[in-house]
Amino acid sequence: MKQFRYTISDYHTIERAEIELNGIAILTGPNGCGKSTLSKWLYYHLYCGICGINSDSQIKDTIKEYFLESDTAPSKIDIQYNGLPLIKDGRLDMPSDIERIIYIDSPFATTNPSNDKIQCIFQDLLRANPIEKDTKVSICSKLTENVVKGSAIVNPDDVADNRQLVFHTLKGEDFLLDKAAAGIRIFAYLQRLIDTGALTERSILIIDEPEAHLHPQWVVELANVIVKLHKILGVTIIISSHNPDMVAAIQAISYREELEDVTKFYLAEPSPQNSGKYVFRCLNMDIAPIFKSFNIALERIETYRPNNILS
Repeated sequence: MKQFRYTISDYHTIERAEIELNGIAILTGPNGCGKSTLSKWLYYHLYCGICGINSDSQIKDTIKEYFLESDTAPSKIDIQYNGLPLIKDGRLDMPSDIERIIYIDSPFATTNPSNDKIQCIFQDLLRANPIEKDTKVSICSKLTENVVKGSAIVNPDDVADNRQLVFHTLKGEDFLLDKAAAGIRIFAYLQRLIDTGALTERSILIIDEPEAHLHPQWVVELANVIVKLHKILGVTIIISSHNPDMVAAIQAISYREELEDVTKFYLAEPSPQNSGKYVFRCLNMDIAPIFKSFNIALERIETYRPNNILS
Protein backbone atom coordinates (compact mmCIF):
# COMPACT_ATOMS: atom_id res chain seq x y z
CA MET A 1 0.00 0.00 0.00
CA LYS A 2 1.35 3.43 -0.95
CA GLN A 3 1.53 5.90 1.89
CA PHE A 4 2.47 9.56 1.72
CA ARG A 5 3.22 11.77 4.69
CA TYR A 6 3.18 15.45 3.78
CA THR A 7 4.32 18.17 6.17
CA ILE A 8 4.44 21.97 5.97
CA SER A 9 5.46 24.18 8.90
CA ASP A 10 5.62 27.93 9.52
CA TYR A 11 4.14 28.98 6.20
CA HIS A 12 1.62 31.82 6.05
CA THR A 13 -1.27 30.84 8.34
CA ILE A 14 -0.05 27.24 8.69
CA GLU A 15 1.90 26.68 11.88
CA ARG A 16 2.06 22.97 11.25
CA ALA A 17 0.24 20.46 9.06
CA GLU A 18 1.19 16.81 8.86
CA ILE A 19 -1.09 14.93 6.47
CA GLU A 20 -1.03 11.16 6.10
CA LEU A 21 -2.28 10.14 2.70
CA ASN A 22 -2.80 6.44 2.04
CA GLY A 23 -6.41 6.51 0.91
CA ILE A 24 -8.73 9.49 1.41
CA ALA A 25 -7.74 12.62 3.35
CA ILE A 26 -10.31 15.32 4.10
CA LEU A 27 -9.07 18.76 5.16
CA THR A 28 -11.49 20.95 7.09
CA GLY A 29 -11.27 24.26 8.87
CA PRO A 30 -12.21 27.94 8.58
CA ASN A 31 -11.51 30.14 5.58
CA GLY A 32 -7.91 31.27 5.44
CA CYS A 33 -6.49 28.40 7.49
CA GLY A 34 -4.35 27.05 4.65
CA LYS A 35 -6.33 24.12 3.18
CA SER A 36 -5.90 25.26 -0.44
CA THR A 37 -2.30 26.22 0.26
CA LEU A 38 -1.56 22.66 1.35
CA SER A 39 -3.20 21.23 -1.76
CA LYS A 40 -1.48 23.63 -4.14
CA TRP A 41 2.09 23.08 -2.95
CA LEU A 42 1.68 19.30 -2.84
CA TYR A 43 0.43 19.44 -6.43
CA TYR A 44 3.29 21.67 -7.58
CA HIS A 45 5.99 19.46 -6.11
CA LEU A 46 4.59 16.11 -7.17
CA TYR A 47 3.76 17.35 -10.65
CA CYS A 48 7.37 18.48 -11.08
CA GLY A 49 8.65 15.17 -9.76
CA ILE A 50 6.44 13.19 -12.13
CA CYS A 51 7.74 15.31 -15.03
CA GLY A 52 11.36 14.59 -14.07
CA ILE A 53 12.03 18.06 -12.68
CA ASN A 54 14.08 17.10 -9.65
CA SER A 55 16.44 19.77 -8.36
CA ASP A 56 15.23 22.36 -5.88
CA SER A 57 16.19 25.23 -8.18
CA GLN A 58 14.43 23.66 -11.19
CA ILE A 59 11.30 23.06 -9.17
CA LYS A 60 11.20 26.66 -7.93
CA ASP A 61 11.78 27.98 -11.44
CA THR A 62 9.04 25.75 -12.87
CA ILE A 63 6.53 26.76 -10.21
CA LYS A 64 7.30 30.43 -10.81
CA GLU A 65 7.59 30.45 -14.59
CA TYR A 66 5.30 27.63 -15.72
CA PHE A 67 2.56 27.86 -13.10
CA LEU A 68 3.04 31.65 -12.74
CA GLU A 69 3.06 31.27 -8.98
CA SER A 70 4.12 34.55 -7.36
CA ASP A 71 4.19 33.24 -3.81
CA THR A 72 7.46 32.16 -2.22
CA ALA A 73 7.71 28.40 -1.79
CA PRO A 74 7.51 27.04 1.75
CA SER A 75 10.98 26.49 3.19
CA LYS A 76 9.82 23.81 5.62
CA ILE A 77 8.20 21.16 3.45
CA ASP A 78 8.68 17.42 3.66
CA ILE A 79 7.10 14.67 1.56
CA GLN A 80 7.69 11.06 2.51
CA TYR A 81 6.63 7.95 0.64
CA ASN A 82 6.46 4.63 2.46
CA GLY A 83 8.68 6.09 5.17
CA LEU A 84 11.39 7.44 2.85
CA PRO A 85 11.87 11.19 2.18
CA LEU A 86 11.24 12.26 -1.41
CA ILE A 87 12.96 15.61 -0.86
CA LYS A 88 16.57 15.14 0.19
CA ASP A 89 19.78 17.12 -0.37
CA GLY A 90 18.03 19.59 -2.65
CA ARG A 91 16.43 16.94 -4.87
CA LEU A 92 12.97 15.45 -5.23
CA ASP A 93 12.87 11.84 -6.39
CA MET A 94 9.45 10.46 -7.26
CA PRO A 95 8.55 6.78 -6.87
CA SER A 96 7.95 5.07 -10.19
CA ASP A 97 4.50 3.82 -9.19
CA ILE A 98 3.02 7.36 -9.12
CA GLU A 99 2.41 8.56 -12.66
CA ARG A 100 -0.22 11.30 -12.40
CA ILE A 101 -1.48 14.00 -10.05
CA ILE A 102 -4.70 15.88 -10.85
CA TYR A 103 -5.92 19.09 -9.25
CA ILE A 104 -9.52 20.30 -9.60
CA ASP A 105 -9.82 23.70 -7.94
CA SER A 106 -13.06 24.93 -9.50
CA PRO A 107 -16.27 23.62 -11.05
CA PHE A 108 -15.48 26.01 -13.92
CA ALA A 109 -12.16 24.35 -14.72
CA THR A 110 -12.85 23.89 -18.41
CA THR A 111 -13.90 27.46 -19.17
CA ASN A 112 -11.90 28.83 -22.09
CA PRO A 113 -9.71 30.68 -22.76
CA SER A 114 -7.33 30.13 -19.84
CA ASN A 115 -3.76 31.07 -19.00
CA ASP A 116 -3.91 28.99 -15.83
CA LYS A 117 -1.47 26.11 -16.35
CA ILE A 118 -3.20 23.85 -13.82
CA GLN A 119 -6.44 24.37 -15.69
CA CYS A 120 -4.80 23.79 -19.08
CA ILE A 121 -3.25 20.53 -17.91
CA PHE A 122 -6.64 19.46 -16.60
CA GLN A 123 -8.31 20.35 -19.90
CA ASP A 124 -5.81 18.17 -21.78
CA LEU A 125 -6.66 15.21 -19.55
CA LEU A 126 -10.37 15.67 -20.17
CA ARG A 127 -9.86 15.81 -23.92
CA ALA A 128 -7.79 12.63 -24.12
CA ASN A 129 -9.16 9.61 -25.93
CA PRO A 130 -11.22 7.16 -23.85
CA ILE A 131 -9.71 3.83 -22.89
CA GLU A 132 -11.35 0.47 -23.37
CA LYS A 133 -13.46 0.06 -20.25
CA ASP A 134 -12.99 -2.87 -17.94
CA THR A 135 -15.52 -3.77 -15.24
CA LYS A 136 -14.07 -1.45 -12.61
CA VAL A 137 -13.95 1.56 -14.92
CA SER A 138 -17.49 0.87 -16.13
CA ILE A 139 -18.84 0.70 -12.57
CA CYS A 140 -17.26 4.03 -11.58
CA SER A 141 -18.28 5.73 -14.80
CA LYS A 142 -21.88 4.60 -14.30
CA LEU A 143 -21.90 6.04 -10.77
CA THR A 144 -21.49 9.55 -12.14
CA GLU A 145 -23.71 9.02 -15.18
CA ASN A 146 -26.61 7.83 -13.02
CA VAL A 147 -26.50 11.01 -10.91
CA VAL A 148 -26.47 13.60 -13.70
CA LYS A 149 -28.31 11.48 -16.30
CA GLY A 150 -25.60 11.93 -18.88
CA SER A 151 -21.89 11.97 -19.59
CA ALA A 152 -19.12 14.15 -20.95
CA ILE A 153 -17.80 13.32 -24.42
CA VAL A 154 -15.62 15.01 -26.99
CA ASN A 155 -17.62 16.50 -29.84
CA PRO A 156 -17.06 13.95 -32.64
CA ASP A 157 -17.21 16.71 -35.27
CA ASP A 158 -14.28 18.67 -33.81
CA VAL A 159 -10.78 18.52 -35.30
CA ALA A 160 -7.99 17.15 -33.15
CA ASP A 161 -6.48 20.50 -32.13
CA ASN A 162 -9.82 22.07 -31.20
CA ARG A 163 -11.68 19.36 -29.30
CA GLN A 164 -14.61 20.63 -27.25
CA LEU A 165 -16.31 18.74 -24.45
CA VAL A 166 -20.04 18.32 -24.67
CA PHE A 167 -22.51 16.93 -22.17
CA HIS A 168 -24.49 14.09 -23.72
CA THR A 169 -27.74 13.41 -21.88
CA LEU A 170 -29.34 10.00 -21.62
CA LYS A 171 -32.16 11.46 -23.73
CA GLY A 172 -29.70 12.03 -26.58
CA GLU A 173 -29.34 15.81 -26.23
CA ASP A 174 -25.90 17.46 -26.53
CA PHE A 175 -24.68 20.84 -25.30
CA LEU A 176 -21.29 22.32 -24.50
CA LEU A 177 -20.05 21.25 -21.08
CA ASP A 178 -19.01 24.85 -20.41
CA LYS A 179 -22.71 25.74 -20.58
CA ALA A 180 -23.80 23.02 -18.17
CA ALA A 181 -24.81 23.78 -14.61
CA ALA A 182 -21.87 23.91 -12.20
CA GLY A 183 -23.31 21.00 -10.25
CA ILE A 184 -23.25 18.78 -13.33
CA ARG A 185 -19.66 19.65 -14.22
CA ILE A 186 -17.89 18.09 -11.24
CA PHE A 187 -19.58 14.74 -11.96
CA ALA A 188 -18.86 15.10 -15.68
CA TYR A 189 -15.19 15.89 -14.96
CA LEU A 190 -14.79 12.81 -12.79
CA GLN A 191 -16.60 10.61 -15.29
CA ARG A 192 -14.37 11.89 -18.11
CA LEU A 193 -11.21 11.30 -16.05
CA ILE A 194 -12.42 7.77 -15.34
CA ASP A 195 -13.20 7.07 -19.00
CA THR A 196 -9.81 8.35 -20.24
CA GLY A 197 -7.88 6.23 -17.74
CA ALA A 198 -6.56 9.22 -15.81
CA LEU A 199 -7.77 7.82 -12.47
CA THR A 200 -5.98 4.64 -11.42
CA GLU A 201 -4.12 3.23 -8.44
CA ARG A 202 -1.12 5.24 -9.70
CA SER A 203 -2.98 8.55 -9.56
CA ILE A 204 -3.45 11.22 -6.90
CA LEU A 205 -6.61 13.34 -7.12
CA ILE A 206 -6.89 16.69 -5.31
CA ILE A 207 -10.23 18.54 -5.21
CA ASP A 208 -10.87 21.86 -3.49
CA GLU A 209 -14.39 22.06 -2.09
CA PRO A 210 -15.97 19.50 -4.45
CA GLU A 211 -19.41 20.18 -2.97
CA ALA A 212 -19.48 23.79 -4.23
CA HIS A 213 -22.72 24.55 -6.15
CA LEU A 214 -24.26 21.16 -5.29
CA HIS A 215 -27.70 20.43 -3.89
CA PRO A 216 -27.39 18.51 -0.56
CA GLN A 217 -28.64 15.30 -2.20
CA TRP A 218 -25.91 15.51 -4.83
CA VAL A 219 -23.33 16.24 -2.14
CA VAL A 220 -24.05 12.79 -0.74
CA GLU A 221 -23.89 11.24 -4.21
CA LEU A 222 -20.54 12.92 -4.85
CA ALA A 223 -19.20 11.63 -1.54
CA ASN A 224 -20.20 8.14 -2.68
CA VAL A 225 -18.30 8.60 -5.97
CA ILE A 226 -15.21 9.88 -4.15
CA VAL A 227 -15.11 6.92 -1.76
CA LYS A 228 -15.76 4.45 -4.58
CA LEU A 229 -12.91 5.92 -6.66
CA HIS A 230 -10.54 4.80 -3.93
CA LYS A 231 -12.37 1.55 -3.15
CA ILE A 232 -12.68 0.36 -6.75
CA LEU A 233 -9.88 2.08 -8.70
CA GLY A 234 -7.38 2.64 -5.89
CA VAL A 235 -7.11 6.40 -6.47
CA THR A 236 -5.41 8.34 -3.68
CA ILE A 237 -7.59 11.35 -2.85
CA ILE A 238 -7.24 14.58 -0.89
CA ILE A 239 -10.13 17.02 -0.63
CA SER A 240 -10.90 20.16 1.33
CA SER A 241 -14.43 20.83 2.51
CA HIS A 242 -16.58 23.24 4.50
CA ASN A 243 -19.70 21.17 4.08
CA PRO A 244 -21.21 19.11 6.95
CA ASP A 245 -23.10 16.86 4.51
CA MET A 246 -19.88 16.02 2.64
CA VAL A 247 -18.00 15.30 5.86
CA ALA A 248 -20.77 13.13 7.32
CA ALA A 249 -21.37 11.29 4.04
CA ILE A 250 -17.71 10.42 3.49
CA GLN A 251 -17.50 9.11 7.03
CA ALA A 252 -20.65 6.99 6.70
CA ILE A 253 -19.77 5.60 3.27
CA SER A 254 -16.17 4.89 4.32
CA TYR A 255 -17.48 2.85 7.24
CA ARG A 256 -19.87 1.00 4.91
CA GLU A 257 -17.05 0.22 2.47
CA GLU A 258 -14.72 -0.79 5.34
CA LEU A 259 -12.24 1.98 4.53
CA GLU A 260 -12.03 3.48 8.01
CA ASP A 261 -8.33 2.59 8.28
CA VAL A 262 -7.42 4.65 5.20
CA THR A 263 -9.88 7.57 5.55
CA LYS A 264 -8.61 10.42 7.69
CA PHE A 265 -10.22 13.72 8.61
CA TYR A 266 -8.14 16.77 9.53
CA LEU A 267 -9.27 19.92 11.30
CA ALA A 268 -7.37 23.20 11.25
CA GLU A 269 -7.49 24.63 14.77
CA PRO A 270 -6.18 27.98 16.03
CA SER A 271 -2.66 27.73 17.39
CA PRO A 272 -2.56 28.19 21.17
CA GLN A 273 0.83 29.93 20.84
CA ASN A 274 0.52 32.08 17.71
CA SER A 275 -2.49 34.25 16.94
CA GLY A 276 -3.68 33.90 13.34
CA LYS A 277 -1.88 30.58 12.87
CA TYR A 278 -3.41 27.11 12.56
CA VAL A 279 -2.40 23.57 13.41
CA PHE A 280 -3.97 20.73 11.44
CA ARG A 281 -5.05 17.97 13.82
CA CYS A 282 -5.63 14.42 12.60
CA LEU A 283 -9.00 13.17 13.81
CA ASN A 284 -8.92 9.81 12.01
CA MET A 285 -12.66 9.01 11.66
CA ASP A 286 -13.88 11.17 14.55
CA ILE A 287 -15.82 14.04 12.96
CA ALA A 288 -17.38 15.38 16.18
CA PRO A 289 -14.79 18.19 16.53
CA ILE A 290 -15.49 19.24 12.93
CA PHE A 291 -19.21 19.50 13.63
CA LYS A 292 -18.47 21.46 16.79
CA SER A 293 -16.71 24.02 14.61
CA PHE A 294 -19.67 24.04 12.20
CA ASN A 295 -22.03 24.69 15.11
CA ILE A 296 -20.27 27.97 15.84
CA ALA A 297 -21.94 29.32 12.71
CA LEU A 298 -25.36 28.39 14.09
CA GLU A 299 -24.56 30.21 17.31
CA ARG A 300 -23.65 33.31 15.31
CA ILE A 301 -26.94 33.14 13.42
CA GLU A 302 -28.72 33.39 16.77
CA THR A 303 -26.96 36.67 17.52
CA TYR A 304 -28.64 38.17 14.43
CA ARG A 305 -32.10 36.82 15.19
CA PRO A 306 -34.58 39.50 16.37
CA ASN A 307 -35.92 38.85 19.84
CA ASN A 308 -39.48 38.82 18.57
CA ILE A 309 -38.82 36.00 16.06
CA LEU A 310 -39.52 32.51 17.33
CA SER A 311 -36.57 30.15 17.13
